Amino acid sequence: MSTVAPKVFNPERIKLVWFGVTQFNLWNEGEDMLAIVDAASTTSKIGASLKYNPKINAVMIILGVELAGLDLTGKPTGTHANVRLRFDLTVDGMEEFLLPLPDGSKALHFQIASTLMSICYSTARGMIFERTVGTLLRGAVLAVIDPKELLPKPGASGALPVEDFNPGEVREAN
Repeated sequence: MSTVAPKVFNPERIKLVWFGVTQFNLWNEGEDMLAIVDAASTTSKIGASLKYNPKINAVMIILGVELAGLDLTGKPTGTHANVRLRFDLTVDGMEEFLLPLPDGSKALHFQIASTLMSICYSTARGMIFERTVGTLLRGAVLAVIDPKELLPKPGASGALPVEDFNPGEVREAN
């Protein structure tokens, strides 16, 4: 097993098995319904987890997003949202991207992890915009970021240890 990922990667090898919004909560802290103001912009906090199960060659990425509305002056409007999105993916020939760890377990190469995170984050940006159109958040747009920032730092070999998950957690394609 090589510690170097393939130099050429065909993204057609990636299959999105299932994705969806698994949680969406939107609320306003205001007590006076007549004083509630639509957001002119939003702030966001984003977290991510990546899990891999080598037995079924599947990756699960979960993105958690907290949104807060701001008015035209940049003051909080009191409107908030918590969103949780889940993506289940497979990659044909994933064994090319598995790296051995000293304890005998395997890790994903940072290259494939960052590619998968990029796909999921860009998809999440559109999903969150679509879900917040027509709400007090007025079509919240997540910032354009380098999705690698959502991943833990890889080891010197490019290995990214990931938590295993139960095969029952992966949804089958319809």
